[in-house]
Amino acid sequence: MTFLDSLRGKLKSAAVGEAPRAADHGGIAHRQLDTPWLKFAYSETMVGGTPVRYVETNRLAVKRIETLFTKEPTTIPWLESFSPGDVMVDIGANVGMYSIYAAKVAEARVYAFEPEALNYAELNKNIYVNGLHGQVTAYCMAMSNENRVDRLLLGGFAEGLSHHDFGENTWTQDKDFGAIRTGKDERL
Repeated sequence: MTFLDSLRGKLKSAAVGEAPRAADHGGIAHRQLDTPWLKFAYSETMVGGTPVRYVETNRLAVKRIETLFTKEPTTIPWLESFSPGDVMVDIGANVGMYSIYAAKVAEARVYAFEPEALNYAELNKNIYVNGLHGQVTAYCMAMSNENRVDRLLLGGFAEGLSHHDFGENTWTQDKDFGAIRTGKDERL
């Protein structure tokens, strides 16, 4: 039995037309974490009285925080439809924007899979700054329908970047990431 098979009976998907809880969210406050081991900036927004925090490693991280409620308008209501203790599997979690939201706001149990090392580190910082070690478990691995070892083709090398491929290059053309252009055949 595979790991995902063992979770299959616990997974929940929102019914079409199901009414989500209202996400009463406030503005974004910028804060600093300063411990003997770690020092970094993070943003905090309140959602229905619950603080949700994300690290601010670079401009892309700040942009993700600013667009959390607008970038994927159906994702937040879907996450809010979860009940406490429901299980979410986030494949390609990136830095964990939705993993953290599901755990903090809906109190879901989250298994987050992110193969890119810098994003995995950011995901773990987001877990840490939210105090979610017992609720969100992160795995630094790609998921596939086959058991195999293969290469990870990066869209670029920086925290929060996306558009990575596992095994084969699916890009049909070069991509622009703001001021950075990545050639489809020159990926790391």
